[in-house]
Amino acid sequence: MLYFVNIISLMFVYLCNAHISTDSLSGNTQLIGKSKEEWKTRIIYQLITDRFARTDGENASCDLHKMCGGSFRGIINKLDYIQGLGMNAIWISPILKNRENIYHGYETLDFYQINSNFGSEQDLIELIKELHKREMWIMVDVVFNHVAMTNYSQINPFNKEEYYHQPPCKIVDYSNQSQVENCWLSGLPDLKQENEYVQNTLLDWIEQLIQKYNIDGLRVDTVKHVPIWFWEKLHKRLPNIYMLGELLDENVDYISRYKDVMNGILNYPMYGALKRVFQNGESCRQIRDVNNTIEMKQFDTRALGGFLDNHDQPRFRSVQKNTNIFKSALTYIMLADSIPIIYYGSEQGYSGGNDPQNREPLWWCGYKYVDLYAFIKILAALRRTYIKPTLNFIDRYKSDHFFAFSRGDNILVCTTNTANNFSIDITYSPFKQGDLLTEMLSKETVVAGEMGSIHVEMKQGMPRVFIKKN
Repeated sequence: MLYFVNIISLMFVYLCNAHISTDSLSGNTQLIGKSKEEWKTRIIYQLITDRFARTDGENASCDLHKMCGGSFRGIINKLDYIQGLGMNAIWISPILKNRENIYHGYETLDFYQINSNFGSEQDLIELIKELHKREMWIMVDVVFNHVAMTNYSQINPFNKEEYYHQPPCKIVDYSNQSQVENCWLSGLPDLKQENEYVQNTLLDWIEQLIQKYNIDGLRVDTVKHVPIWFWEKLHKRLPNIYMLGELLDENVDYISRYKDVMNGILNYPMYGALKRVFQNGESCRQIRDVNNTIEMKQFDTRALGGFLDNHDQPRFRSVQKNTNIFKSALTYIMLADSIPIIYYGSEQGYSGGNDPQNREPLWWCGYKYVDLYAFIKILAALRRTYIKPTLNFIDRYKSDHFFAFSRGDNILVCTTNTANNFSIDITYSPFKQGDLLTEMLSKETVVAGEMGSIHVEMKQGMPRVFIKKN
């Protein structure tokens, strides 16, 4: 009897961690997606579907402004490459039918058709099944704000002028929230969520999309261009599935308005700080300053998306050419307390600048096992092995050229923004006197000194990661 009661209790806890929906066609109850807490265990590999891998495996040339031939089937064929890097989730481009030669997927023509340039619906289903077989998850990029730049009659199902904010206007003042929400971003028809048909159709569509393809999480595009009240309705409809919102803004006060309607947000404030610190050589103290500001706004920092590169920004190495300092920045992203996101090509040292130069085909590199690939693989293994989402993040030492933090009581991470050699004595560490430590990147053994202090030698910009031997 006791065994039966325990089973029932476990089932209740599990069901409470996922949104439950009834399939209107079959009447079956289904679990939708993975929760915020579950996504905290993930390391995400962001890829542009058109640029990651071709079905035919050819090393083809292409015009970066147009389709290059990447596909769902190409991703399937290269999952060993992604999993070998240590990633356990992928974020792919929007999957819906788009205007001709719109390779990135952000101009939807039909909300109910898959983009045939990427493959068939069955190809997508097989990709997701193969991911799940590997205990990897999929995050799909979705757009609620706008559609393709075309005649309204060509948009399914929003084929009437009344479904859009009118008259068309251009955003000229990003401090004017009404403009941000109602004007047309880059001239793209702006959906009018106030319209009851638009609102209800969007909410029904996303729930059906998640159910149909067994999607684990969403990356939500252009969040600040849609009214908060709409996101409140979406959150109420899908309260537990992880939604990583894009708010392209470094102002913590501004993005904090959305923290209760998006259970994850791309951490642009920290991205800005990491650029200033590791690209421009400004003081490492900025990392702590931004973290303090974020914590004051009561974000769930472990649900934020941490990144150095993405498809909207020049690649990190387009500015910072020093590989060791890039490794220091990567070490922060991979071992700090947000969900780490690696943009495809970072592991190959890609250094493209502004769009579309930052959207290079990965097949140009040959998917080689290069130094940066091996380095990220080590960091991913360290995170999966030693860093649990519940471990505290504490900054232990900060100066203009050095930032150290701990995760729990067993790991200390040291980063730098200079290639100069120097040493630091860290007296405020998580360790105790006499603890045996392994520096995981060089495999050196270190003994913690009086009161747990550590003497750290920083060489040529390389990071250091100390873990207590158990």
